[in-house]
Amino acid sequence: MKKILIALGAIIVIALIAAAAMPKTFGYEDSITIEASPSNVWKHAGSLKGMDAWSPWMAKDENIKHTWEGEDGAVGSSNCWDSQVEEVGAGCQKVVEVEENKAFLTELNFTRPNEGLGKGYTYLEEDGEGTKVRWGFESEMPWPFNLMIPMMDMEKQMGEDWSNGLSKLKELSEASSAEEKRIAEEAAAAAEQEAAMEEQSSTEE
Repeated sequence: MKKILIALGAIIVIALIAAAAMPKTFGYEDSITIEASPSNVWKHAGSLKGMDAWSPWMAKDENIKHTWEGEDGAVGSSNCWDSQVEEVGAGCQKVVEVEENKAFLTELNFTRPNEGLGKGYTYLEEDGEGTKVRWGFESEMPWPFNLMIPMMDMEKQMGEDWSNGLSKLKELSEASSAEEKRIAEEAAAAAEQEAAMEEQSSTEE
C-alpha cells in the first residue's frame, strides 16, 4: 500500500511539473474566402450587432436576452447576453480595438455555464477580388488545469459552429455585395439614358 501511495504521489508531482512547463493559452481559428470587398464584409463583421446576425450561438435561442451599451461598432461598446440554452449560456463581449475594414477585436467574459475570460478577433484581408476572413478566439487555463489543453479536441468542440457562422457571414456579405452592384448598375444605366436623351434633345434643337 505504501509503495502504491508513493507511486501515485510521484505521478502527481510529475504531472504538476509538466503542467508548469506547458502553455496556458488555447484557442481556435477558422477562415473563409468571401466574394465581396472588405468594406462589404465589414458591414457584417465590424460591429457586435452585425456579428449577432451570423453568430451560430444566437441562432440556437430565439428567446435570448441582450443588453447593448455604447455606439455599436465603436471601441467600448458591449453586448451582454443571457440564454437558458446551455450551449449559449450567459456572458458579455466588449469591443477593445477597431481598424475599419481590417480588424475587430473584443474581450469576452463568460459567466454561465462556465466562468472564463477570452479574446475574440476577426481579421479581414484582400484576397484577389474577394476577402479572406479569419475568425477566432484565445483564452487561458490556469496551472495545473492547463494539463488538460493537449486533450481538448477544439476542432470537434468548435469546428461545426465556426463553419456555420462563417458560412452565414459569407451569405450575408455576398448578398449585400450583389445588391450594391445591382444599384450601381441601375444608376449607371439611368445616367447613360439621361445623357442620351440630353444629346438627342440638343441635336433636335
